[in-house]
Amino acid sequence: MTIPQREGFLRPVLKAFSDGEPRTQKQIDPMVAKILNLSNEETKELAMHSTQTLVEERVAWSIFSLVRGGLLIKVGNNGYYKISPAGLKAVNSTANINALL
Repeated sequence: MTIPQREGFLRPVLKAFSDGEPRTQKQIDPMVAKILNLSNEETKELAMHSTQTLVEERVAWSIFSLVRGGLLIKVGNNGYYKISPAGLKAVNSTANINALL
């Protein structure tokens, strides 16, 4: 499988948060890779001009976008996020997540 573009990470990131537990991006990265069935090689692929992997970069972008769209909530100032009620509704719908942002 090839690594999806940024928009392809939105639903998997929401799905990784869907149990309602607050998590950091570092905790979410491997969960999203598993949801997307990415290989070990794909999870290690670096983003252009960066020390971050493509997965890390795209998960970070997704978290930022989902927070901005109200589907994730920042919990305190320690890097934790959790899913919002709107996010729970969105993750269980067939609606295009990008259209909700």
